[in-house]
Amino acid sequence: MYLDVKGLIVGVKPLKEADRRLIVMTEGPHGKLRVTAKGAGRRLSPLSSASQLFSYSRMTLFENRGFYTLDAAEMQAQFFSLSEDVTRLALASYFAEVLDQTTEEGIDCTALTRLALTALYQLSVGKMNERQIKAVFEWKTAALLGYEPELDCCAACGKAPVEPSFHIGAGALHCAACRGAFSGGVSLPLGGGVLDIMRFVEARSVEKCFSFSVGEQSLDRFAALAEAYLLIQLERGFPTLAYYKKLAAFDPFLGRAAQPPESGGENEPS
Repeated sequence: MYLDVKGLIVGVKPLKEADRRLIVMTEGPHGKLRVTAKGAGRRLSPLSSASQLFSYSRMTLFENRGFYTLDAAEMQAQFFSLSEDVTRLALASYFAEVLDQTTEEGIDCTALTRLALTALYQLSVGKMNERQIKAVFEWKTAALLGYEPELDCCAACGKAPVEPSFHIGAGALHCAACRGAFSGGVSLPLGGGVLDIMRFVEARSVEKCFSFSVGEQSLDRFAALAEAYLLIQLERGFPTLAYYKKLAAFDPFLGRAAQPPESGGENEPS
């Protein structure tokens, strides 16, 4: 049986005889698929470019007893320039690992796929602060996975929060006076418009939730909160995140907008 899908490759493993095993995030009911691309490792293979990490293509797959083989692919967008910057590549790899570890076959992951495509596009063009891209991806991913917190009122008293804070473990917005309603754990203050950023990202579509202006101090607070919230809700860490943070610690330009790649060739997903 043949199957036509749009898919983003978030994992590539070389196999014998120049074959590749792909982890593909598809748009639609099939969710994440593991696909074999036969001969894709050969330089002249028509499947070579479309079976590389972070390629986004229209794919024709052949399915036999639950196993999928890539028959043909038409590239829609590619983000190969990420490999030119090791820090950006590490961040993109973190996004890919999060998707791989939080999705399953047969569960629609269209929104997460589109979120990743938008994040990769923003990374590739280099006009947006990397920390902002990372924080928005983490906060929106948590929401799409079912961990979207209620941000309209204090979870304890039900009123508009006064001096609002956010309890990371409980995923609860609360007033300063209501902190005692939550035992243990960490609450982060949401001054400097951080609550507005949280609400903005939750409310916007996955394509539009990255676009906002924010000061450095507020971005620092939001970035710390988004990372901590995602990791605590998932109850796990990610090796790619640890690697990215090591690189970022030695990158004096992290946080600034990078220069767009001179070679071009990047496409905004459609």
